[in-house]
Amino acid sequence: MLLPFAYVFYFVKYESTMERNLLMINIKKSHRQVLWDTCLIDEDKTTAKLVMHHPQKREICMVNDEIWEDRACGYGNIFKDGDIYRMYYLAIQNKVEINTDSTETAKLYACYAESTDGIMWKKPNLGIYAPYEGMYDNNIVMDDTYGQLDNFFVMKDANPLCPPEEKYKAVVRRKTGKPGMADDELWCYVSSDALHFKEGWLMRNKNAFDSLNTAMWDETAGVYRCWYRGFHDWPGEIVTIGTRDIRYMESKDFKNWTEERRIDINSPYDFQMYTNNVMKYYRDSSIFIGLPTRYTERTEWTDNYEQLCGKENRKIRIKNLEPREGLALTDCMFMTSRDGVTWERFDEAFLDAGPEQNDNWIYGDAYLSYGIIETESDNCEPELSLYAFEGRWSYRPAKLRRYTIRLDGFASYNAPYSGGRLVTKPFTFEGDELEINFRTSAAGGIYVNILDEKGEAIEGYTSCEIFGNTVSRKINFEKSLKELNSKVIRLEFIMSDADVYSFVIN
Repeated sequence: MLLPFAYVFYFVKYESTMERNLLMINIKKSHRQVLWDTCLIDEDKTTAKLVMHHPQKREICMVNDEIWEDRACGYGNIFKDGDIYRMYYLAIQNKVEINTDSTETAKLYACYAESTDGIMWKKPNLGIYAPYEGMYDNNIVMDDTYGQLDNFFVMKDANPLCPPEEKYKAVVRRKTGKPGMADDELWCYVSSDALHFKEGWLMRNKNAFDSLNTAMWDETAGVYRCWYRGFHDWPGEIVTIGTRDIRYMESKDFKNWTEERRIDINSPYDFQMYTNNVMKYYRDSSIFIGLPTRYTERTEWTDNYEQLCGKENRKIRIKNLEPREGLALTDCMFMTSRDGVTWERFDEAFLDAGPEQNDNWIYGDAYLSYGIIETESDNCEPELSLYAFEGRWSYRPAKLRRYTIRLDGFASYNAPYSGGRLVTKPFTFEGDELEINFRTSAAGGIYVNILDEKGEAIEGYTSCEIFGNTVSRKINFEKSLKELNSKVIRLEFIMSDADVYSFVIN
């Protein structure tokens, strides 16, 4: 589930007469290797193609119909805590319709929900804050007592040295009232019970923090990591133009942070990145994944907007709010990293707004919540659940939608029926069994071969034809895998109409 695990994946220099200075990868026993992390792949010998997959739309699992939630909900963040999953999200209250001339300021609240299965969520009455006098039967954990909220990210601190009264930390953006970047501050709030938070300390100032800013304790590195929103290419202290990006900093104590740096993304496209949603992938603990929101703002009304869903409401929002509320669009992307700073990113959408309806294809679509939950499915195997709020600007209750994707299913190496080959770099073998997460068609299949470090087949280590669709298929060979322990090998997958997502050596 949403748990931090120690790294069990590392690099050493490999030198031989054939491949001097090749980066050899040691894979520890029982460590899963996801193949959308391409560090293991010998790209010169691989003809199969890396392809991204997309989550499937599932049911509505929470309706936000309380009076303090009436305008929109968003910036959800989820983690497992004992036997329950905790969710925090931002609710926006403003009963004034957008087609009026009222200048009433929206009120923002940090709210709480929980679940035992990750599928259905409930909102407990906490009795902590009251949106109206005497109205304490609600799920609000923080109001605007400390200044206007814009986001509220909560983590359970796994650092064994963390004081009990700081076990739960909330990363919150506050406004100072100063112009431009000086208006934003990133603060830490602390709690002993995950519900009652008190002011902690300033983490960073003078940047744009109006996003879901995320943090974690990395037990292997012995540091806290934090990712937050920034801007580049702005003309001055008061931002009038620029590109939203993701910044990184780290700390030993969550109070004293390193200088920030902008993360590096291997793409020629400088997309606007609104949120980051960076987390460890629990099934491969050496990997960070990110599910950032991509922000796209077109500058003028065209004939396409005339035909795009929700035309009249777009025009009202442009007139009474600002142009981007009718012209901007958002979707979600997928990226992966080994150090949290240098990232591989797919430039296509991982999750988009879907088929046009009355109130989608807007600024606010496809904001995935932080956190991934392994849930039961209608099949015999579990799947991953992800969540996004929908209904922004509809002036109907916002809803939390669940999406699912197969275990390790963000991307795979794929081959058409005509065939393809996937080959790993050399690594030191350690284990007794090999299992793969894969899919084929009825006519397709996969042969798994074990090669020596030079890429030559090792006698007795060619599988039968593998076909089917499962997250865990044991691969048998004529000879025992124990004979390969401590030897340098490669894996080769000969594929036809097939996908390979990951493997694990047990």
